[in-house]
Amino acid sequence: MRPRSLAVGIACAALGALALPSCEKPPAIAPRADAPSVLLLTLDTTRADALHCQGSPHADASPALDALAADGVRFAHARTTVPMSLPSHASILTGR
Repeated sequence: MRPRSLAVGIACAALGALALPSCEKPPAIAPRADAPSVLLLTLDTTRADALHCQGSPHADASPALDALAADGVRFAHARTTVPMSLPSHASILTGR
């Protein structure tokens, strides 16, 4: 290996090491006692009438989702900004 190539390699490694984020853990933030638990669940390519909690007569089709819907808040008439998953999820999570 040439000396110049070795020097460039060492310089790149040193700059790369400086660019790495710190490995220290961020301080833990305790949740407030009155803070609600939030679970955002979105389904892609699932028709609403395939889920029992949305009116399907097949009670065994979605038992876990039915339990979540029974214990939580379910939006039966949701709308989307765009009918594609990626930009729709980006809109949900950013509000744009």
